[in-house]
Amino acid sequence: MGLKLRIKLDTPTGDLDPSVALADLRAVLSMLKDMDASVSRRDDPAHTQWRFAAINIGSLDAIFEPEAADAEGAAQASLRLVRGFAAAESMSAIPETWSVLAARRAKTIADHIPPTSRSGVHLELIDTNEVVASASISRRAGINLGRAMQPNHESIGSVLGHLGSISVRGKRRAAGVWPERGGGRVEVRFTADQLDEVRAAVGHKRVLVSGRLRRNDHGQLIRVSMRQIQVLSTTGTQTLLRGAGPDITGELGTVEYLRSIRESS
Repeated sequence: MGLKLRIKLDTPTGDLDPSVALADLRAVLSMLKDMDASVSRRDDPAHTQWRFAAINIGSLDAIFEPEAADAEGAAQASLRLVRGFAAAESMSAIPETWSVLAARRAKTIADHIPPTSRSGVHLELIDTNEVVASASISRRAGINLGRAMQPNHESIGSVLGHLGSISVRGKRRAAGVWPERGGGRVEVRFTADQLDEVRAAVGHKRVLVSGRLRRNDHGQLIRVSMRQIQVLSTTGTQTLLRGAGPDITGELGTVEYLRSIRESS
């Protein structure tokens, strides 16, 4: 399908910091992996490999293209990336389908833009030489994402979904749950005494995590401090949202959706 992702750092020639440029490129590639996870709703999906198609030095202008044969997955992941950045410019909310981790990476990119500079980062999703989605990133996106990641509201409740991988670093223990209602991965924090219980729930399709829910001012769930976890039956109506979803592409697959954008432009 000729899918490409263009990343341009709008920095005057001679002012480009190589370490910042490389950090931004690495962050974008890491975010594409986050988007792969969002598409498959798994913590360990088969990641699409992206390679350089072109690169110009000075004011860095790089074009990536996917190596994988899964055109649909690459199209969904890159579309979520670009549209999420565009959304972050206009509202203090975590973009739909993004996780807090993806928002944190995006904030790092936006924070690299000098406060007094009009320069920014520009993303373009290109399909068969036509731009089908784009986003211009400024420091405003970093400010909005910083606000969106603040868990200012707390309540008691539960989250129904699929439990992802477990991370244990020192005294910090966390897992991820993919809510059945849709949306991005939510961090679940638990204690050392709960580790065996959480491990036993990994791999089951439906779990109910109860505890203290922390949300941002937009009402989005940021993380859960777990009190209890239950493995549930997989029978009954499933509400798990997969793929790009009708809110993004209607009834079309993402490849067909990008083609429809190109043909209508």
